[in-house]
Formats: sequence, structure tokens, C-alpha cells
Amino acid sequence: RQAAHEAERVAHTIEVQRQANLLQLALLDAETGQRGYLLTRNAANRVRYQLGRTETPLAYKRLRQLVDETPA
Repeated sequence: RQAAHEAERVAHTIEVQRQANLLQLALLDAETGQRGYLLTRNAANRVRYQLGRTETPLAYKRLRQLVDETPA
């Protein structure tokens, strides 16, 4: 029983880390896209920026939920 509980905690931790990485990628997309668009006026960079802006709050919300659900 203890091993199953520990395995569940490890799996949860891995999911939290994965979601934190997704948040970081969304922030990076927004930042890189904004910088690229401001420097080049290339529409592809603007799309990357908009995608990052859309994904960031979603990724943050999911990460917050996972952290709040962390098993004791």
C-alpha cells in the first residue's frame, strides 16, 4: 500500500513538472514572438506571440490546479 501511495506521488510530481514546462514554453513563445515581430514585422512571429498569450493563462491555471491537488 505504501509503495502504491509513493508511486502516485511520484506520478503527480512528474505531471506538475510537465505542466510547469508547458507554462515555460508558452511564456517563451509569447516573449520570442513579440520580440521577433517588433524587430521584423514578420506575421509568423506575431502568430507565435498570440499563441503564447493564449496558452499561458491556460497552462498556469492547470499548473495551479495540480499544485493545489498535491497529495499529502
